[in-house]
Amino acid sequence: MKRGFLLLWLAVGTMLVAACAAQGRPATSGNAPIKIGVVMDQTGSASYYSKESEKGVRLAVERINGAGGVDGRMLEMVVEDDQNNPAQSAQKVRKLASDKDIVAVLSVSGSASALQNQVAAQEEKLPEIAPTNIANSLTQEFRSYFFRLGASDAHYVDVIMSTAADQFKKVAIIGDNTQTGLATRDSWAQSLRERGVEVVTVEQIDTGATDATAQVLNMKNAGAELVLLTGQGAPELALITRTIRQQNWDVAIMGGLTIGGAPAFLDLAKEAANGILFTDLVDDDKAALQEFKKNFKAKYGEDQTVTANATLSYDAVYLLADAIEAGGATREGIRGALEKITGWDKGVSGRADSTADFGSNDHQGYDSSAVVIRTFKDQQPAKYK
Repeated sequence: MKRGFLLLWLAVGTMLVAACAAQGRPATSGNAPIKIGVVMDQTGSASYYSKESEKGVRLAVERINGAGGVDGRMLEMVVEDDQNNPAQSAQKVRKLASDKDIVAVLSVSGSASALQNQVAAQEEKLPEIAPTNIANSLTQEFRSYFFRLGASDAHYVDVIMSTAADQFKKVAIIGDNTQTGLATRDSWAQSLRERGVEVVTVEQIDTGATDATAQVLNMKNAGAELVLLTGQGAPELALITRTIRQQNWDVAIMGGLTIGGAPAFLDLAKEAANGILFTDLVDDDKAALQEFKKNFKAKYGEDQTVTANATLSYDAVYLLADAIEAGGATREGIRGALEKITGWDKGVSGRADSTADFGSNDHQGYDSSAVVIRTFKDQQPAKYK
């Protein structure tokens, strides 16, 4: 009898230990949330548009969870602020990767930060999606765990030149001195020269500058017919724009995603922004975009401007959800499923008839066929022609 009681107590004790151990282990299945890391800039030079990306991510997570989640499991965001510091960005990715319940990471900080954190993601074998980063260098060296959804610099330049090459033969480029600004400025100049366009001057404005007169006069005196704005600092790009108008210089101005992607640029440039052209991945004729706008404004306010940073980041969450449904909520399953996604037309971003495509040796989603030209009218983004 005593031996029977002893065996019973041993069995109970074993079950209790097992139960406690199970509680201490990371939850990876069942109804546990699916954790997604988000590396963003909340306080640094890229925060102007990184925070727009955060809005898109949060809206997507909210709507997916409201519809029952992914395979019955809720999505959970784990956010890290890298302050748009490349070294910190890599550290943040490694920190997220150390949590084995985190199955993927979204990088919505600056391109220079993404260049560093993609190396960390590759080494940690953590799938990473960069929805908005545009630097060509991000995909020049293939990394099997890195995927870019939005178009690259080269794609934007393709569209800029198809729009402007017949009208403008002399182009000036001006960008800020952030790592992202320097990289995109140089890649734009190279791409234009390869297309036979004369780049009459390449100017730089420092972060925090309060006067852009010298740079604007250099571009004007060089005979530029078109000024291309690039960089990630909304205050500096707005300063350049206001200075051009103040000089009464009748010159065409074009910019990329960082112009249309940061509402702060419009707030600072005010009426000086009117008439500027910019490449974008927001197509006013796309039906899915109209539904997104309604939901976005309902959550964040009717006065909110919808940007490509928000739409692309929103799409990235849905892209990730599709990969989880197809490959399972594991890092390797997600990576493999992303590579098999082709003809993805569920996004609210991109030209109405465009799709995002990946492959085993190509992790670039949208291309130049998804890019549209827009303008500012009455200090709001608007359809161009």
